[in-house]
Amino acid sequence: MAVRAVQARARETTTVTAPHGAVPRPAATAPAGSVVLVEQLAPIRPIRPVSRVEALAAARRERRRWLVISAVVFVTPFVACVGVLEVVR
Repeated sequence: MAVRAVQARARETTTVTAPHGAVPRPAATAPAGSVVLVEQLAPIRPIRPVSRVEALAAARRERRRWLVISAVVFVTPFVACVGVLEVVR
């Protein structure tokens, strides 16, 4: 359903030129008598299943990412506390 909505939106927003005043816009951005272009959406790529190799690589990247996040969140404060305790001792 969402794909259909995006496709319908893409059909509505193809590149169109219009005379001055046909499309509302801020007065300071375009001089009188200019042409206004409407942005065109990129074509929608078909959804395809991910291969096993790609899925394993993505899982590895995700594990590495969470390892780094956990190191920053848990290990760094622990090391800082141990350092402070050593200085106090």
